[in-house]
Amino acid sequence: MRILHLVEPFSSGIITFIIYLTKELPQHEHIVIHGTRVTQDRVSAVRKRFPSYVKFEVWPDAVREIAPLKDFLALIQLLRFYKRLKPDVIHLHSSKAGFLGRVAGFFFNYKIIYTPNGAPFLRTDISRFKRRMYIFLERFANLLSGRVICCSLSESEAYNKIGLTTGYINNGVSVHQTEKISTRKFTIGNFALITEQKNPDLFNEIAYHFINNDQVRFLWVGDGDRSQLSSPNIEITGWLEPKEVEEKYGEVDVYLSTSIWEGLPFSVLEAMNAEICLVLSKCVGNIDLVQNEVNGYLFENCSEAIAILNYLERNPSQVKALGKASKKMLMNDFNASINMKKYEDNYLSKNGNK
Repeated sequence: MRILHLVEPFSSGIITFIIYLTKELPQHEHIVIHGTRVTQDRVSAVRKRFPSYVKFEVWPDAVREIAPLKDFLALIQLLRFYKRLKPDVIHLHSSKAGFLGRVAGFFFNYKIIYTPNGAPFLRTDISRFKRRMYIFLERFANLLSGRVICCSLSESEAYNKIGLTTGYINNGVSVHQTEKISTRKFTIGNFALITEQKNPDLFNEIAYHFINNDQVRFLWVGDGDRSQLSSPNIEITGWLEPKEVEEKYGEVDVYLSTSIWEGLPFSVLEAMNAEICLVLSKCVGNIDLVQNEVNGYLFENCSEAIAILNYLERNPSQVKALGKASKKMLMNDFNASINMKKYEDNYLSKNGNK
């Protein structure tokens, strides 16, 4: 089976998702058509993360925001890709690919699946008018072609609220052993780019509350606008190689996510694999990963987060128990070797383009 993967940003968790998908379905032919928007790595470096059997095509005019001329050119390029490559299945990843890919799909009879990995209308870094426009565009594209399969239950429910019926398959990561590294301090970490979506201002505010507690350490693994993390007790590692990131997970006692919206974050799934207790903001994507007082806690504001972290610092045995529960939950519900194969069932199903 020839599977065409279409994605605009060649970075972030969406790429992690496609990598897992192609690794778990090696018996099929995979072609990734991608834009050139990257974060830290070059396009060539991102490609090296994929299995050797994956093929690539560049989608030159794909851009994140709405840009009529660029979008028209990108659509023309897609029509040519569809006609030339003749796939059995087209899997769309990210909102721009999801929209243009379904518009192009209207002119063909290919089977099309769209996985948003972060609903665009949940973004808070854009105006209310733009969010309403994204809702309109999602509804319009859904009429043309394809089926939406979300990456979490809460993302699926967000689509249901705007009148679109969707399915969902949980994201997953490979289950493996992460070596625990002893640190003298209680370490609270986040692994992400420093962007508005991750709400670094709130992370900074929480960290600043512990400024006089020299037994608590805050760790941000990633890079971006460092000025948003000004509290002196926050260590920012910058961009690290995958092996170094794995080592950092081994240092963390509590994973603190302050995100405003998510799809189903791979960084938190990796934390669960490393047996880390979770303290996550109550938003789409995060709420699928925590059972309160079983593997961690959800919070709605800064004071709640501070109270939870104070309690956990005083109860290290509870932190360890919650972390072990995280690993168990991951194995049962967010295992890549199981979940990614569920997409194959959808690829092979007899349901048509719509």
